[in-house]
Amino acid sequence: MRGYDPEKARRTLQAYIAGKSETVAAWSRRAGISDETVRSFLKGRSQSLQASTLEKLARADGVDTAQLLPGAAALADRPVVTAALADGPGVEMLGSRFVRVCREDPADPGFVLFETAWLATLTAARPDQLVLLPVRGDAMADTLRPGDTVLVDRSQTTCADTGLFAVAIDDTPAIKRLTHDWTTNRLLVGHDNAAYPGFAADPNAVTIFGRLLWLTRPLP
Repeated sequence: MRGYDPEKARRTLQAYIAGKSETVAAWSRRAGISDETVRSFLKGRSQSLQASTLEKLARADGVDTAQLLPGAAALADRPVVTAALADGPGVEMLGSRFVRVCREDPADPGFVLFETAWLATLTAARPDQLVLLPVRGDAMADTLRPGDTVLVDRSQTTCADTGLFAVAIDDTPAIKRLTHDWTTNRLLVGHDNAAYPGFAADPNAVTIFGRLLWLTRPLP
């Protein structure tokens, strides 16, 4: 991103911390954030910090964000992991024309820009009810493949017909094809890969986080 150099930013933050009389853990605690977020950036495991994180750190020391991270203004909350699926939004409005939806993937943070008008053709959900999730495993092949990224509408937390959903069953997150069998009032949990058998479940035993709307896949 123009105006933002991750290495320069990392060196500047390291120098700032070296001049402090407290540890990263103590500073983070005062700022109300996880110290692992800062350590991950300092060790090069992530390329940026969220603007909201920077603001909390700067506010804790009574300084400007630019003192902590050069190019912070250009950073504008660049691709990073946001809140967990069930805990908060992973989106940012860029004016009225675009919505930036972030990936909930610590191993590969990033974002996708969606045109607001195009999103409206897919769903009536608010932008803060949308999130991007990575696909892992081959249970939904060949509809979904490992490495795909799916757009999930978290406003759709019930299954009235059939579709692909992000769910948790026995506290295990997964993507499943759900069909509501109204004759038995059971959810039929299916996989598009025939190697994985489907099963019926009590609707109360399946936590639905949201319905899949769209996917993106890297070219081979």
